Amino acid sequence: TVWLREVGQELLEQSIMSDRDRIVAMPQGSGFHTPELLPAAASQRLPPYMHRCTEVDLHYRSGLFPREQLGQSSWAIVSRAAHLRKVLASIGFTLNESLLEVSPRCTVSALFGEDKAKHYKRDADPWHTRAAIVEGMKDLSFSPQSRLGREDVLRNDNCFDALLSAYTAYLWAAQEWVMPAGEPFASDGWIWVPPN
Repeated sequence: TVWLREVGQELLEQSIMSDRDRIVAMPQGSGFHTPELLPAAASQRLPPYMHRCTEVDLHYRSGLFPREQLGQSSWAIVSRAAHLRKVLASIGFTLNESLLEVSPRCTVSALFGEDKAKHYKRDADPWHTRAAIVEGMKDLSFSPQSRLGREDVLRNDNCFDALLSAYTAYLWAAQEWVMPAGEPFASDGWIWVPPN
């Protein structure tokens, strides 16, 4: 909560100030009036308990959306992750060492652009978008002995997200990514994403 009120709010305000440089044309008689310019702090706030620090950081520093929009309810996923973390810790896995939190959507966005991230699940036929993403992963190959083939991965949302998560973990290990130091990420968690 303290990080969101201080650092997170500062990131939000910087974003609002940079947005003021955009030019908007409105037709005459459209019914729109010129809004008063409010101080950045008065126009928006990051409500505590609605956001995770890692999502705010990824959005404002890297332009990535772990979910479809910032602040989208993620309590079910966070609760499930906390349960899985506890179960896996009992058999020796350690968060951010042998257990990673990954956003498949952010991985697609960081490596292939936001347009592909929006459409790899929602297209009328996302198969072609997914196929282009797989082709873009130059160091990825499918084992001939695997029961899960390329076509199965391209056809199924969950299998494709699992592939993206595994690929992100592979890049994390191969490129030796480093987590931001200190709080709040040490306790709140960190979503690992390829640097863009």
